[in-house]
Amino acid sequence: MLQIVEQQTARCCTQRRAGVIVVKELMLLAVCLVSLFGLGTRSVNWMAFEGDHQDSRTRLARAASPRYVSRITTNQDGTKLWISRPLHSIVAVNRETGETDQGLMTDCRRLSRAAHSLNNSTSLLVWMDGTAELYPQGIGGEPVQSPVLNCGDSFDIAADVSADGAVALFVLRKGLVYGWFIGESGVEEFAYSLPTSSDLARACLNREGSRLFVAREDGTAGIHDVLTGAGQEFKLTLRAPCTSAVWSADGRSILVATKDGCVSLIDAVTGATQWERALAIEHIGLSYWADSIAISRDGKHVAAASSHSKTFDVWDLDSDQPPYPLAGHEGVIRSLEFGHDNQTLYSGSLDGTVREWSLASYSQRRIID
Repeated sequence: MLQIVEQQTARCCTQRRAGVIVVKELMLLAVCLVSLFGLGTRSVNWMAFEGDHQDSRTRLARAASPRYVSRITTNQDGTKLWISRPLHSIVAVNRETGETDQGLMTDCRRLSRAAHSLNNSTSLLVWMDGTAELYPQGIGGEPVQSPVLNCGDSFDIAADVSADGAVALFVLRKGLVYGWFIGESGVEEFAYSLPTSSDLARACLNREGSRLFVAREDGTAGIHDVLTGAGQEFKLTLRAPCTSAVWSADGRSILVATKDGCVSLIDAVTGATQWERALAIEHIGLSYWADSIAISRDGKHVAAASSHSKTFDVWDLDSDQPPYPLAGHEGVIRSLEFGHDNQTLYSGSLDGTVREWSLASYSQRRIID
């Protein structure tokens, strides 16, 4: 009898020890799951906010509203405001009345890039399926060219049209430039490959349509002839990889934003830095840079929006004062554009709105939807 009791007691002890081990293992598993969840959350945040290698179109696809604004451009006299909504439409809005003068619905096609001439004569649309459509008579007619590109991992980084609509082009990350020259004899195509020490980061066309600024992922940059790709004499080394670039209206300077959070104005002839500032936004643990920049037509104001912020900065180049922060959007800002009067600024955001700002009072005038 005693032996039986001892056996049962030993069995109970063994079961209790096994139960304790199971509980400990379950607790350890729970701790691991919590840790992995936290790590996963941080990974998602890193991808969403600091994803240096994330395709910008993938990040844009995370927008809450299908009507988010990715690009704003104006015409020469400031009467029309082109608003690009990649998942919804691209329309020309009458700035005075707010009515849509001209437009095109995307019909579930995903728009990658859109560019328009200042005289409204030419529009270029590049779609995420690899199709580029040129509208030499403006949106509303049939495109005369619609090549299908086998882009692979060499997706487009820029699409531009000259001010007079005579030149339109788009640039792929691997260095291929594909464009059209629209003359009296019709539409002529051109294509070439730029010399690349690394993948291209950004490219932009000057208003005359004669010079193409190209920045590479390794921080080098240069200016090329638009029709041939021939390079200019000087080569430029930026502070860091370029995140955005735009020519000044007079073609003498290039406004460049880099991944270290700086915005610089560079002489287009010598490559010298004419003006340089850092974004006023700071946040522990996150890297900030400007994805959207703009320079006024008279060259007196510069605007820059951080890649992760709902506010943006405006500098008066004739003043040593800190930038003016403008706030009001409920989503990250994706595009900035100065009006033709040099006293108006437009901003487009992932919140789906376009806002008009006064540079005289640094205040919001109205919301254009």
